[in-house]
Amino acid sequence: MKNTLLISTIAFLIVIVGYIFVGVWIVKDTRQIVENGMRNGSNYVGYMTENTYAKLNPAKRGITNYESVYNPENHLYQHIRPWHLFFIARVSLHNYYRSGITGFNENVVLKLKLQDGRWVATDARIKP
Repeated sequence: MKNTLLISTIAFLIVIVGYIFVGVWIVKDTRQIVENGMRNGSNYVGYMTENTYAKLNPAKRGITNYESVYNPENHLYQHIRPWHLFFIARVSLHNYYRSGITGFNENVVLKLKLQDGRWVATDARIKP
């Protein structure tokens, strides 16, 4: 009985550590996805689908006066929260961009899928 409880506890801890590890990996890749989505003319293939890029990129969404060159100093994303089942994920984050020309403050929800060892955004939903 003691061995069964010990093995169950160790297995449970391994699953929890694995879940946290995958969550940290998703947060890291989400930052890259959002940065590539903000860049005009970026090579977003491998990070997101074309439809997701069109939803995420400010110029593609019709935000006027968005700079032609992305400036990371003007960009801040916070509260990245991944919810995943190890191979698929939903990530919510707060996306904030402000420059002298334009700015926005929005909540973004991304659907991600693990493809070839990398998290790829398959859909985006933005709430201003």
